Amino acid sequence: MIATAGQPPNDPDLGTVLITGGAGFVGSHLVRALRLRGRHVVVYDLADELPRHVLEVATGTTGAVTHVRADVTDTERLAEVVARHDVRYVVNAAALLGEPAATRRPLDALRVNAEVVWRLCELARRAGTIRRVLTISSRSVYGDQPHAESLTEDSRPRPDGVYGGSKAAGDLGAELYREHLGVDVVVARITGPYGPGQRHQTDLLRMARAACEGRPYDGGPRGDLPREYTYVKDITGALLVLLDTPRTRHCVYNVSAGVQSTLTEVAGALRTALPDADLRRTPGSPSGAGRRATQSIQRLREEFGFCPRWSLVDGVGELVDWIRHGDYGLPV
Repeated sequence: MIATAGQPPNDPDLGTVLITGGAGFVGSHLVRALRLRGRHVVVYDLADELPRHVLEVATGTTGAVTHVRADVTDTERLAEVVARHDVRYVVNAAALLGEPAATRRPLDALRVNAEVVWRLCELARRAGTIRRVLTISSRSVYGDQPHAESLTEDSRPRPDGVYGGSKAAGDLGAELYREHLGVDVVVARITGPYGPGQRHQTDLLRMARAACEGRPYDGGPRGDLPREYTYVKDITGALLVLLDTPRTRHCVYNVSAGVQSTLTEVAGALRTALPDADLRRTPGSPSGAGRRATQSIQRLREEFGFCPRWSLVDGVGELVDWIRHGDYGLPV
């Protein structure tokens, strides 16, 4: 199935962007941002329809979005779509997400999270017309590494599970294709995404929904457990930079808030937006959960001057507005 909305851009130099998993959480925000910049985006995704924040954008200079309902592992169809739409940039946002799904389906995780990356790089090598492949990876590649001061892109991958291992295998393929086969491929390792349109249930999202619905929320002994929470629009901003910079110095870039916050601090941010929210966080950490090193974004800062724009209070505030009123908030 193929459906198109909007008008293609007048400037062919902008180049059509194909996004696998473009109906998903992170991918859909990138689709929206690219449309608002006048780009034609091809969403290659199994979803029946695109999220409303992709479709409901301003008219005028808005670029077209074409939805191709197809499986990312169908590389023959993918190659046909790339040729038909004269695709110049490919963003791989498709993934078999997290644990325990990856552990239950390890070969599926390897096929979607790793083999697809290798095949996209090979498609770019053979086509000769794709200017860049940008693939979205995960902090899970590193594992917790609690004794490390911080995690840089040069830190040794030590995945704690099948999901992280499958993402690491995809990253390795990207690095090999860039170094040895001349494919312009960039890897963005993201962590802790949250924001409007998120469906994957996390402590932060469950807490925010309870607060918006006026329900008490008791998350148990997790209040002091620090984690990175990265607002999806900051991730999108970084992806835009990594997609359109003519030549990046490196293959791999960490993308995160650059700091860790506790769920007690998340509850505080929610109370800034909703002072009467009944959010109970028991001090301490759950059994078996411990410290993990912060993902450094120094490379992103030094090369591109990139800094996150949304604080935890700002990001949580926009999430509250989205849940309550459907208000997308500030553009990327």
